[in-house]
Amino acid sequence: MTDRLQIALVAPPFYEIPPTGYGGIESVVALLADGLVDRGHDVTLLAAGDPGTKAVTLSTFDDPQWPRLGRPEPELLHAARVAGLLADIDPDVVHDHSATGPAFARDRTWPTVVTSHGPANGDWGDYLAAAGEEMYLVAISQAQVDMAPRLPWRRVVHNALDVSGIPCRQDKGDHLVW
Repeated sequence: MTDRLQIALVAPPFYEIPPTGYGGIESVVALLADGLVDRGHDVTLLAAGDPGTKAVTLSTFDDPQWPRLGRPEPELLHAARVAGLLADIDPDVVHDHSATGPAFARDRTWPTVVTSHGPANGDWGDYLAAAGEEMYLVAISQAQVDMAPRLPWRRVVHNALDVSGIPCRQDKGDHLVW
């Protein structure tokens, strides 16, 4: 493959990749990591815990930090460790799914794609705007873009879903997928 890229994929530090329970962002990151490897790219996943995808995993913590979810320290320590690891691997591109990704994108020497996984209004929208246009900001839906049109969106990339793990049943609930 002539277009092979060295991609650094940054996950939040709170749940394993792929998650064994809750972990919407982590599920998306796992599918993305495996899909990029399957397409011939060199993918390095920067995450907490043990390897669980086809990507090479560099752990920022021995264990996922879910007990400290909501505290700033795990995210900040994760970001500092990610910065050091990125310098070691020197990727072609960084795809960051962490909350601290936008703050660090401006100072990275590599192009950085940041996927915002939730509504980009209020304080989160202000944060994304303050992070600058150096990052390649990606939305997960057109509705997200429409709610925050002032942000420097580059693309809409819908979150992936592996439907093979969702059982088809005769008796249905009152939801589409969960």
